[in-house]
Amino acid sequence: MVRVVALAWFVGALALGGTAAAEVRVSVDRDPVRMDESFILTYRFDGPAIEPNFAPLQTHFEVLQTNRISSVEIDQGVARSQLEWKLTLMPRRAGVLIIPPVRFGAELSEPLQIRVLEAAAAGGGEEIFLEVTVDPPQTYVQSQIVYTVKLYRSVPTSNASLTEPSFADGDAVVRELKQDANYESWRDGKRYNVFERKYAVFPQRSGALTFDPVTFRADVRDRSWRMRSRRAVSEPMTVDVLPRPDGLTDAWLPARRVELAETLPADPQEVRVGEAITRTVTVVADGLTAAQLPPLLSDLPDAIKTYPDQPVLQDEEGPGGIMGVRQEKTALLPTHPGVYVLPEIRLPWFDTISGERRVAVLAPRELRVVPSPDAAAVTPDIEVATAAVPPTVGDAPAPVATGELAFWRWTAAALGAGWLGTLILAGLAMRRRRAPAEKARSKAAGTSDRRTARRALRAACDSDDAAGARDALLAWAGAAGIGEGRLTLAELARRCPDELAAEIDRLNRALYGVAPPPWRGQGLWDAMRSEPATRQASAPEAGNSALSPL
Repeated sequence: MVRVVALAWFVGALALGGTAAAEVRVSVDRDPVRMDESFILTYRFDGPAIEPNFAPLQTHFEVLQTNRISSVEIDQGVARSQLEWKLTLMPRRAGVLIIPPVRFGAELSEPLQIRVLEAAAAGGGEEIFLEVTVDPPQTYVQSQIVYTVKLYRSVPTSNASLTEPSFADGDAVVRELKQDANYESWRDGKRYNVFERKYAVFPQRSGALTFDPVTFRADVRDRSWRMRSRRAVSEPMTVDVLPRPDGLTDAWLPARRVELAETLPADPQEVRVGEAITRTVTVVADGLTAAQLPPLLSDLPDAIKTYPDQPVLQDEEGPGGIMGVRQEKTALLPTHPGVYVLPEIRLPWFDTISGERRVAVLAPRELRVVPSPDAAAVTPDIEVATAAVPPTVGDAPAPVATGELAFWRWTAAALGAGWLGTLILAGLAMRRRRAPAEKARSKAAGTSDRRTARRALRAACDSDDAAGARDALLAWAGAAGIGEGRLTLAELARRCPDELAAEIDRLNRALYGVAPPPWRGQGLWDAMRSEPATRQASAPEAGNSALSPL
């Protein structure tokens, strides 16, 4: 139950992020404990200095010791004070006990459940002895077993050593948990100092897995103050490892619990074309390492380009073993407006507690993409038709015969057409005489602008200046006549060949992505120099046509 509460809190923290409000967190160093064993209860409070009242704990526990620790954490330039109380408790009875809420100013801690077992059998009056336990005693192949070693000492020791778990007839991966505990326990009226160490064990094949005895060696002074060596050996332990059930075709993920969580910017329902947002998907598995978790596959619409970061793998350790966390961050860059659906993510896994196949599901999400305000306005081609100029007619003459009227109409039309044709031919002749000079001036100006922009781009690439590279690249595109109006980097990338487009996308991600990697300009400059399309931009006269889209 405690593991389920801890996992739910962890996933909620990933999905919602931190909060500036005061918060009380409560945890225990071990669960379960025995009647004759003490344990550590820890409260952490992010708020002003206060003195909580721990009297409610006295109902089920004896408070042996209380320690308070204060510290200051600095997160992104903001200092936060944190108070921590560590209480050493001894249970008053066996059973499932509730650690009651404790008030910290205006905040109240959550109740916590802990299992208290009956007192262990007496150690026979020995000064040093070992106890080992396994949890669970039966499990599935590649799932987690928590192997616990408890060393009881009623006398001081020196030069001590403790062997690691080993297997004579099994194959397993062993990881020591960094959760060593020290506490006191009473056996037959004798007080013992207990050292507890836990290991996460992952059997690699089915069948009986037998743990060899663990050995403790140390030097102890006798009553005459002479040093003598002592040794304590544990009992062997056997775990029944079940095979993978037949009929399962999914990736094998045996765990106690698996959760999926997703984070996006505060208002991800509407984004603009060319603006990158970061999507973070996290899977948390109780009883698996992060290395056992597979990639989270999702087919996104073609209109959304994706730039995934390297996954972050992390193993969280606690009293119940390892909780693996895999976090995948992907920059999403919409290239066209519209309404798109980020499809659901499904991760099948096997519940080792119930022995059933389950599926963790991340629900689909709708993403509305609106045009960028910087997008160039598309002007439709307009055909301009020259209207025929009707001849100017003076005062109407006296009526004439029909044949004569037709003759003069045709004559006037012919004369008007001849006059209009003469004007058109004269205009074309003048335009042909002006065209070479205008063309030469335009070519010289465009070439100068392109050369200036290329020099600026090279300087920005050499100094790894992403913003300067963007400005120079867009200036070069404008001078080269690529597109109409103001381009964005995303639109320019769509008009360029693959290698140059990839470098422009990297530049776009470096400028607008969340937590982007450092940008290096050498790749962009190399692609700019090597692409034939960039050279075509400086020579659009071929065939006397405009530069075709790249």
